[in-house]
Amino acid sequence: MITISATSTKGVVRGLLWLCPLVAATLAAAATKIEPAIDGGVILVDNINLAPPGAGKQGDVVFEVMPSIALMQDSLRMKSALNYSLQGLLYAHRSDLNGLHNAGYGNTLIVAAEDWFFVQGQADYVQQRIDPAGASNSGNLFSSSNTTDRFDGLVAPYLFHKFGETAVLLRYSAAAERFSGGGAGSAGSLLEDANTGISTAEVGSADASRLVAWSLRGRSARSTFETAAPFRTDLASAEASIRVRNDLRVLGVGGSETNITTNTVSGGLDAGFWAAGLIWTPGANQSYEVRGGHRFYGDAYSVKLNHSGRVLKMSADYSEDPTTDAQYFALLEFVPGEIDPNVGLPSTDVLRTSFEPYLRKQGNVDVALAGRRTNLTLTAYDVRRTYLAGAFAGSRDKTSGGHLALLRNLNARSSAGVSVDIASGSLRDGTHYQENGYEAHYAYKVGSNLELVARVLRIDRTGNGAAYVADVGTLILHATF
Repeated sequence: MITISATSTKGVVRGLLWLCPLVAATLAAAATKIEPAIDGGVILVDNINLAPPGAGKQGDVVFEVMPSIALMQDSLRMKSALNYSLQGLLYAHRSDLNGLHNAGYGNTLIVAAEDWFFVQGQADYVQQRIDPAGASNSGNLFSSSNTTDRFDGLVAPYLFHKFGETAVLLRYSAAAERFSGGGAGSAGSLLEDANTGISTAEVGSADASRLVAWSLRGRSARSTFETAAPFRTDLASAEASIRVRNDLRVLGVGGSETNITTNTVSGGLDAGFWAAGLIWTPGANQSYEVRGGHRFYGDAYSVKLNHSGRVLKMSADYSEDPTTDAQYFALLEFVPGEIDPNVGLPSTDVLRTSFEPYLRKQGNVDVALAGRRTNLTLTAYDVRRTYLAGAFAGSRDKTSGGHLALLRNLNARSSAGVSVDIASGSLRDGTHYQENGYEAHYAYKVGSNLELVARVLRIDRTGNGAAYVADVGTLILHATF
């Protein structure tokens, strides 16, 4: 029997968001690129139940079929990006695990009035781990109840216009977060559907590179939940920067915001903050920004580094923000008049999903080396949460890890690669874990649109929570159209 993972999302909101890219494609078909594909093959798993060391393992043979579609559309009035896949799994012995799993993300920008009025739409649908102390369900292959379907959607109409040397932005975003399945246990009880509304007003210099650039900003964000108390934050700030050299700017920012250590429900501007920093741009493909200051929780810092060359691309960032899961998605950065076709849910945060407000401190490093036949990529992250209210106020979750991958083009038809994933965590309930993944693959192009991929994977997890070792082997035929 095939079962379909359930959905508790409000149908109208989700349907409109996912239809936006397809409507855009219909209206501007000449500017649309559609790439359908399908994967089919067999998967061998030696530990379906993720049994701990010393316990009996149960293996199985899994047959997989996964159609997918990627869409890119660009016209004067609409820009859209969509990636969607439907994974079907059929088990030789564990028919109770047979199922279909949806995943994807979509972004749309409608230019309602050129240089004036825009509407942004964004949606994500993923299978996500609930409790970071529990087992992960890599590839949806394992018998694990520690997974929920998560939907995030956002619609944001906004006005953006440049009046000479001054730019004005007025924006309202309505975001929805929905969960389906996996509601049991203490971690599952933290999954609450949420609605978030954010009003933003900003006025400032249209050209940030002028001798003196400035901006004034106000923002109010409020999230409501099924049973938990609402969460609201307000912010008002003024920022100015001065060009002291062609490649160097000095900046300062100050304002007031909500102190959510004392008030999480009604908002208000009851805590002053300030920061100062430098922006250095030694070249067209290089930028470095550092800020330091003080906020209601203490000293505060942020860093943004970017270097893009023919062989080496590197970026690093560090940020600190008081937020909730719902507001973190709704406040993702955007550039007026543009969309990012690669935007999806942040993939490096493997901490618990929760309605609780927390102070988030996150650092990321991404490095890519591109040779004539060999590519090397490295990512590393460190995410820390300090919970600011409720029963767990003052407690902390922490996770860190990285990904290292080497890909070699052997000849015109074949390639091979290896990768290592490392993740470790220390959680507020005293649980700690270390999860390592080791993978090797070989790909051979059977034809111009057909590729055969063989892959082996080992997952090794230790700690005082879930602990197990699982080996997976796959042979997949990938076809594009």
